[in-house]
Amino acid sequence: MTDSPLPALADTTRDATIAKAVELMVAGKTIRDIAAETNIPRTTIHGWLLAEVGPDYRSIQEQGLIARVLLADEELDAARDHVAISRARERCKFYRWDLERRVKRLFSPSAELSGPGGGPIVLDDRMLMQRFRFVTAMVQRGTGTAPGALIEGEATAAPSFDAESTLSALAGKGEDFFSSIDFPSSP
Repeated sequence: MTDSPLPALADTTRDATIAKAVELMVAGKTIRDIAAETNIPRTTIHGWLLAEVGPDYRSIQEQGLIARVLLADEELDAARDHVAISRARERCKFYRWDLERRVKRLFSPSAELSGPGGGPIVLDDRMLMQRFRFVTAMVQRGTGTAPGALIEGEATAAPSFDAESTLSALAGKGEDFFSSIDFPSSP
């Protein structure tokens, strides 16, 4: 017997059940299906798989998800009437969505931003000044309402300021003005 809080079964029975569960999972069965077939609670099956299979559990789970998609495709190919086709099509959509959601590394495009030569993106004072000029121009060309008020649904006058005098004041602070600002870092 094992020292486990899970239901105690003879080691050979437990090992055989785990082996059968892995086989069924790779074939595309859900934990619920496996529990019904082995007559063992699904939480117990799930606990055993996590405890005994360990790091291979994710790989087994991925194989099962892929098998489900393939089985659903076969079901769609075999469907002959409108109801069966609709049912199979919806099952295909769900299994594909589930696979894409749970195995993102296979399906999700990865967007990475980098600077020149693949290095980090470096912001200098010139880039920050260009951004400030752009935002200032957008506010001046705007609707005359404050950006925050548009979100809340209230039309209030935008705060007025002169962009040129603001830039002149910033320029008088020296080259390291923007480097002295503590910008929040991205996660």
